[in-house]
Amino acid sequence: MPPPLPLFFSAFEPSGDRLAAALIAEIKRREPERVVYAYGGPMMEAAGAQLLERTTDHAVMLLDAAKEFLNHRRRVARLKAWFKTHPISAFIPVDSPAAHWVMCKAVRAGCPSAKVIHLVCPQVWAWAPWRVNWLKKLTDRVLCLLPSEVDFLKQHGIPASFVGHPVFEEVKIAPPPAPPGTFPAADPGAPKIAILAGSRKKEVLHNLQTFAEVFRQVRVKHPSAVGVLCMRREADAQWMNEAAGGAALPEGLHAISGLTPQAWEWCDAGLVKSGTSTLEAAAHRVPLVMMFNVVPWKWLWFIASRTLIRTRTFGLPNLIGQSLGLGRVCPEFCPHFGDPAPVAAAFLPLLEKESPERLGQLRKFDAIAAAFAGKHFAKDGADALLDELKNA
Repeated sequence: MPPPLPLFFSAFEPSGDRLAAALIAEIKRREPERVVYAYGGPMMEAAGAQLLERTTDHAVMLLDAAKEFLNHRRRVARLKAWFKTHPISAFIPVDSPAAHWVMCKAVRAGCPSAKVIHLVCPQVWAWAPWRVNWLKKLTDRVLCLLPSEVDFLKQHGIPASFVGHPVFEEVKIAPPPAPPGTFPAADPGAPKIAILAGSRKKEVLHNLQTFAEVFRQVRVKHPSAVGVLCMRREADAQWMNEAAGGAALPEGLHAISGLTPQAWEWCDAGLVKSGTSTLEAAAHRVPLVMMFNVVPWKWLWFIASRTLIRTRTFGLPNLIGQSLGLGRVCPEFCPHFGDPAPVAAAFLPLLEKESPERLGQLRKFDAIAAAFAGKHFAKDGADALLDELKNA
């Protein structure tokens, strides 16, 4: 019996690398003989994928994406040529729809028998709703991380499966202990704060100064408060300093790298850039304020918010909370324009152990976790993907 045709995964973000890696590892466990090719990152490679190009190290967005346009055109041209000698059974784009639409078209043209299975629902319900028609043409199934997305897609005749989110499984696994002295010592009762300003350099450049000023304002009310600024890698420290405007981090705030799970266990509350990290905080029951500065793109946001963007909610805990009838779960400053005062005003009550704001978030976190109970991302994702291939 011939071996099954290969799969091809594609990711352009560190978060996509992590999601794809979990699914690749489960598929390789079930079908060790199946080859998996990928555009992706180190986690996908470690899971068993053969990387054709490493694409997650320099994630881009907005105006930076325009600069990447020519590079991506060349990448797609190489992919079209590659398909002529490498048939695949399925193409699995992971998030980053702007980069993946044209790649899905290349798959439809070069491998018409291959399935296109999106891992992560493109946010067609939020951005330019006519794109749902593109998705209908360029997918055979969508593996959704959020339960509300399945209903939306099915209303538009798009096959979809809710496979859960890995953060609700990761939270059940105790992280290894951090090296001694990693986290600053805190006086009894002193607030402990985790700051996650982003994974891309440009995100951090835009967000860190506001978060640092919020931390300074916290220290005015709580002089013994301590915090950690979480970095993905030690190498990020150089441009973290650039993001701080060349100034030292505020007193009491320390940079750490590669220890975000341990930071969630350590802290009392978080200041978090909008993105997957907000859902990590919710899964760890860490009360948070989320923010995303768009100061350099204020004019672009003004235009987009009136022409392309339907939603006014962007944070994952809030999107899930609203779909469950809970309303907004946590304060959200997305977009924001740099002023630390309203962010600090929303954050300070979360540092009071019995405040209504803090207890309200914790109750809603529990309701969100219940919506994901019984879901196993890698298992359910592999089930849905392989079942789709059986229907080919």
